Amino acid sequence: MHLKTLELEKMSVFSSTDENFYATITLSTEDQISISQISLENSKQSLVGNDNLIDVTLLKKEIKEINGRTSIVLSSENIISNNRYDFRIAVNHNGRSINSRYFGFVPETQKRMTSVVNQPVNDLSSCLNLEDPQARLDCYDKSLSRRAQDKKITNQMVKKNKEVEIELDEEDLFGKKGSDLEEVIAKTQKIQIPNQLTTTITLVKRYAPDKYILTLSNGQKWRVLDATRKGFFKVDQSVSITKGILGSYNLNLANQNRKLKVKREK
Repeated sequence: MHLKTLELEKMSVFSSTDENFYATITLSTEDQISISQISLENSKQSLVGNDNLIDVTLLKKEIKEINGRTSIVLSSENIISNNRYDFRIAVNHNGRSINSRYFGFVPETQKRMTSVVNQPVNDLSSCLNLEDPQARLDCYDKSLSRRAQDKKITNQMVKKNKEVEIELDEEDLFGKKGSDLEEVIAKTQKIQIPNQLTTTITLVKRYAPDKYILTLSNGQKWRVLDATRKGFFKVDQSVSITKGILGSYNLNLANQNRKLKVKREK
């Protein structure tokens, strides 16, 4: 077997902080891989901080076929309250070895809907009702196979015996993450979150010395984390916000070559 035919792909976490840890890593290979060929170790210098890190020695390793692909399943027998992970996983096969590093955050606890009426099985919101991580994983895989086609998304939901029509603009999802984003996913079915937002400033408000909150023409509010001089931001200025690393966002003003760290407030 050649090394190029063995590859560790993305990891997906399907549990939240109030559940037993459950995650999968897709393994690209045509050969049979055994658990004895897989090793886990905590990263010595964490990229997400050393506090609240999950100890990978507490995780159970399994090999499973998920949607026709070989996957490494990592799970815990008990609830793990730690909400960060940073570890290396290695696969040794035929005298060769590949390894990859995975780091990030476990999603926070979500309030699950107790009853959903007249929703299709492959709707993302119905996946949130499933308590079993494996069942929720299978549900997500089926749901995400349906590509979003429309800019505006309309889905019928029944809440408190009253039918409500929910219309969402994909642009409104930009900048949301964690519980805010999962709440939106629970209400709709077809989502394409943009990678960039371009709009104009309608209001500038100072929240600390040399730091400002910007209200944009689409109604969103963004907190500028970097210090700037007074008068740097102006009403009707054109701004562009793009995704950074580890869930961060950068703001650029038109005709200026400077990136400012920002965080969405509303």
